[in-house]
Amino acid sequence: MAAIRADRQLHAATVTTLFPVAEGAAGLRAAIDRICAESEAAVRNGAEVVVLSDVGVNADHTFVPSLLALGAAHNHLLRNDLRTRVDFVIESGEPREV
Repeated sequence: MAAIRADRQLHAATVTTLFPVAEGAAGLRAAIDRICAESEAAVRNGAEVVVLSDVGVNADHTFVPSLLALGAAHNHLLRNDLRTRVDFVIESGEPREV
């Protein structure tokens, strides 16, 4: 992850998928909207890689599931004709193979 972030040619931007636990379902919806908006802003500002990250989970902050966050951002960028400009990377402790 450090190499991706350090590569100046990739112009990587990190978008957090965290939101306050206390906000519940409304916080989840708001976080999805924010992830979409921040991903769009990153692409419009020249990012070629968007890292969706759940680093920092604690008792007060939980995360949007990585597939939900990725799907929302992907579809948002598709609707705005920006998806082909960027690649996504997931930085998460959640993904697993069963």
